[in-house]
Amino acid sequence: MTAIRNRTTELLRSVAARVLGLGHRDAVSSPPGSAPRRADLLAALNAAASTLQKAALSEDNVYRALRDHMASLGVRGGVSLVDQGGDHLVVRVLAQGEQSRTLALLEKTIGLKADGFRFPIDSVDGYREAVRQGEVVYLDDTSSTLRQLVPARARPYLSRIIGAFGNQRAIFAPLRGADGIFGVLVFAGDLDADDRGMVEAFANHAAVAVENARLLSRLRKANEQLAIDVADRERAQEERRVSEARFRSLAKTAPDAIICADQQTRITFWNDGATRTFGHDADAVTGLPLCDVILPLADRARLRQVLTAFVCRGEGLGPGDRLEFTGVRNDGSELLAELSLSRVKETDGWRATAIIRDISERKRMLEELQKIDKLESLGLLAGGIAHDFNNMLTAIVGRIEIAKRGLAEDDPGMVDLQAAEDAARQAGALTRQLLTFAT
Repeated sequence: MTAIRNRTTELLRSVAARVLGLGHRDAVSSPPGSAPRRADLLAALNAAASTLQKAALSEDNVYRALRDHMASLGVRGGVSLVDQGGDHLVVRVLAQGEQSRTLALLEKTIGLKADGFRFPIDSVDGYREAVRQGEVVYLDDTSSTLRQLVPARARPYLSRIIGAFGNQRAIFAPLRGADGIFGVLVFAGDLDADDRGMVEAFANHAAVAVENARLLSRLRKANEQLAIDVADRERAQEERRVSEARFRSLAKTAPDAIICADQQTRITFWNDGATRTFGHDADAVTGLPLCDVILPLADRARLRQVLTAFVCRGEGLGPGDRLEFTGVRNDGSELLAELSLSRVKETDGWRATAIIRDISERKRMLEELQKIDKLESLGLLAGGIAHDFNNMLTAIVGRIEIAKRGLAEDDPGMVDLQAAEDAARQAGALTRQLLTFAT
């Protein structure tokens, strides 16, 4: 951009020198009155260039100022910009003075809108040299350029277009930016080849104004995006602060042990439930490896692998999965515990949250329930056996009584039958005891 400004200053000095007769230009080649006209044009261009820089608050303002100044200078022409593909130009500014009625008629008749009109660079004289070679081109007749510009649907009006806009002299000056030529400024009217320096200087001023406007636009967008990013970050930080406060409030009152650990499985959070479960204070264990705090030495390597795989890669335990393990308290006593894990991505890596529940009492009660279930099963079995055995004893006692009726009181067999009956009745008493146990 500095180089463009320096070049512009040199051109203006050169033009001023020629106007004031300080150069080596041949005076005979200029028509009468051309020096005063050129001096007026130079003064107007300088004033316009100053105004352009003030208009550089936006690119639209620059183009609007360009159009107004070209109209006030009594010249026709405009500004066309290279499109993103680099093969076409798009008309951005058009100043045609009294020919504007002809343009309006063409637009109404055939829909040919000059503003925004797109045409190939390499097929149009003047534009091609300005964009591809960076030359300031002077044409003493623009009729051929118009023939190349007019699209097929406007061919029936070609003679009228040339009559309105052709047969005039024009200068095509490239608009140079930091990344190369981005457009062409065209002046058409009462000009000659020696006016190329003035037009180039004005084009450089215009290019600087456009580049400044684009830079300012990018800065505005960057500032707007920065403001959005800052607001988003502040909102995210506030949401995180509220979320952490809510989590700590819930974790503080939770009966279970809630422990957070980083990617190296070091403890970053330890709630009151963890203190009740394992006996350690939070200050004493924060920063220590989780496995070294809650596990006996023999089990640490295995659970450390489980935690590392889950925190770093999300492998192993899934949502709802639980892992039972034997933990160790601060006093060295062991407990049966149940572990569930979740993880969350933070700015400095993954974090794991472990919820650990002491299930020692639950296990003891479960064992008691299992014993009770076994006794109930045994009682049912005993009751069934007692019923069946009692039925058989009833039949035995009945047969013995029948046999005794067939014998005399002093019969030797009576003694044996009585002994068998007594034994059967004793077995019946045992059966009743089994039935009592079963119920």
